[in-house]
Amino acid sequence: MSNEDGEYAMRLVTHVCAVATFSALSAPAFAVEQIIRLSECEALSIEHLHELAMFALENRRYKIEENTPTMLVAEQDDLKVEIIIEATQMTIRWKEGFGHSKDQWLRNLKTDVLWRLAE
Repeated sequence: MSNEDGEYAMRLVTHVCAVATFSALSAPAFAVEQIIRLSECEALSIEHLHELAMFALENRRYKIEENTPTMLVAEQDDLKVEIIIEATQMTIRWKEGFGHSKDQWLRNLKTDVLWRLAE
């Protein structure tokens, strides 16, 4: 398989995964945490998911306070977000004691991750 074929295959897997998870955006979400389930996307590595989470946080201008391969903590306007990265899902939630009663900011981060995944 050529490098071009490998890149095409990875893009195809990414697009299929994005379509499979993107339907979650159409349903109203009122939960305190946002979960992106990736059980159908075995080709995505923890490193790739970490890059997606970093993109979303930087895109929304969060200040990164803690950065490990499987967890990111970021702050903006005295609100702290925690992103937990696992092989089959990504959980975006308010850090305990630093959250907000509404979850629009969490949904925005989830949307950014999914849009980047679909590119």
